[in-house]
Amino acid sequence: MDSSSLLQALEQIGLNHHESQVYLTLLTSGQMSASQLGKKSRAPRTTIRSILDQLCTEGIVDKIYRGSTQYYSCLPASALVRSVEREILLKKRQAEMISTLAPKIEALRNSGSHLPVVRYFEGERGIMEAFNHSLVSGAKEILFFTSYDFFQTGPVREYDVGEYMPNRIRRGIRMRVLMERNKEAEHWAGRPRSELREHRFLQKGAKLPGNFFIYGKYVLYFSANKGEYIAVLSESSVMAATMKTLFECLWGAAER
Repeated sequence: MDSSSLLQALEQIGLNHHESQVYLTLLTSGQMSASQLGKKSRAPRTTIRSILDQLCTEGIVDKIYRGSTQYYSCLPASALVRSVEREILLKKRQAEMISTLAPKIEALRNSGSHLPVVRYFEGERGIMEAFNHSLVSGAKEILFFTSYDFFQTGPVREYDVGEYMPNRIRRGIRMRVLMERNKEAEHWAGRPRSELREHRFLQKGAKLPGNFFIYGKYVLYFSANKGEYIAVLSESSVMAATMKTLFECLWGAAER
């Protein structure tokens, strides 16, 4: 790997441009003082000391004293690995904290006078982002109209089974599902109750080409069939109440 590629890789793992330059200079030149680094690296000389202090704080550069002069050297590559692992752990803790605070944030956001009414999502990642909203809205139940046709799409199916469903179960969010009768739907109807999901079938011949989530004051429509990845999230208490009434009427008449 040439120096420019290594510089780019260092920036990709979280070092800024000047930190990467200083680290790479130390890596290729060996132990140096701050003044030597200032002359040799392309980083601004006025900030060399603060850059070195930051690299030492990250645990990837070592500092020793010789007389009154401080010398710096790169620690082994394993130190870089540990630094990235610490950052990942920190981000994970921050994500967990945000998830805990999400209902309170939503409550404060909803108390404002300027609220978005409709959000539009596109592509596989957009569908997954739309799904995630139902986990942080504060709702304890999701009503779901579906044919489960979208589960024929690999990435969305993998996301639902591998991430969305475990997160929903962990948060104690129940799901009631009204679906058309087909092979895929019958498979999911036989899943264990520990998944917090109850299924019923619509009357014979009923078709559901699209899908709806209804939860809290939200209605999410999505289509995740091949060639069409779109979702529309409506934030409307009236629409949500209307859809809930429709769901409950069909639920009472549906087949178990």
